[in-house]
Amino acid sequence: MKSHQVRLGLYLLAIIITCLLLLTPLISDITINHSLLSKILISVPFVLVIIGKMISIWEKKAGNKSFSGDIGINIGLILGLVFFALL
Repeated sequence: MKSHQVRLGLYLLAIIITCLLLLTPLISDITINHSLLSKILISVPFVLVIIGKMISIWEKKAGNKSFSGDIGINIGLILGLVFFALL
């Protein structure tokens, strides 16, 4: 399996999980009252996108392309995830 397909799969999985997390309370009366569980469920798409961007950085590094934008995006996502997990 090529790394492009893995990245695409990770991004699609993150989108699907985010949509499920948004649509579940809207469609049904199910809510999550446990703070740790809700933070874990919200953090999973962030982690999947971070892993996908890391794969993208490794691809660009091997191809001698500029990857500074990807590093900036990863730093921002990691900071957002850390601050979300702490609050």
